[in-house]
Amino acid sequence: MTRTRPDRIFRALAICFWLLAVSNFSKPLQLSEHSGFVLFGTRLTGGDSVLWSLVFGAALVVYGLGLWHMKRMVIGMAHAYAFYVVVNLSLYWINHPPPSGADVILAVMYSLVAVSVSVGSAVLLSLHRKELG
Repeated sequence: MTRTRPDRIFRALAICFWLLAVSNFSKPLQLSEHSGFVLFGTRLTGGDSVLWSLVFGAALVVYGLGLWHMKRMVIGMAHAYAFYVVVNLSLYWINHPPPSGADVILAVMYSLVAVSVSVGSAVLLSLHRKELG
């Protein structure tokens, strides 16, 4: 049985979102002033960081499962997550601009990848709505 191209793309995206979930789950274990979950542009610490890291990690696991199995129910999650990523990054960089040239380049690269993957996934899911179960 051959796989369709969208199937392979959705599975690759699922793996990306699962890796992001692992990153979110590990945020409470990172012990530096630059660690912690960022929610709507604010870096959280303590219990708030743990709670939101777990909530978003779990949501990304579910999102990845929906992508892997090509389920229509993740279309709403995809659009909500894409909106959140754009808003969260915008608020973070407005409140905490990078201090130097190299940091600006890294921030722009990170933002481009984050927005491209989250928005691209939402668009791709919407375009393939009829193929989803």
